[in-house]
Amino acid sequence: MEEILDMSKEKMNPATKATKSSEKVERLHLSMTPALKAKLIELQRQTHANNVSDVVRNAILLYTALVKEHSNGKEILVRSEDGKEKAYAIFL
Repeated sequence: MEEILDMSKEKMNPATKATKSSEKVERLHLSMTPALKAKLIELQRQTHANNVSDVVRNAILLYTALVKEHSNGKEILVRSEDGKEKAYAIFL
């Protein structure tokens, strides 16, 4: 049976807060091209995230999980609708 990396727990749920009320929150200001901002907004729309900050937080959580799996010697795969699998070269 294949193991599935489950990122759907409350950490990834946009409806939950990213931090507990007792944790200090630090603001981060990003500079980006209009094209990248448009991609963030499109991801927000596609994922029904509350805002682009949730998109960025979720991306960091996902990237962290992928780095962890990769550093443990695992391969990231993409499976097409016809069942063919291809290694996803996210780490070059």
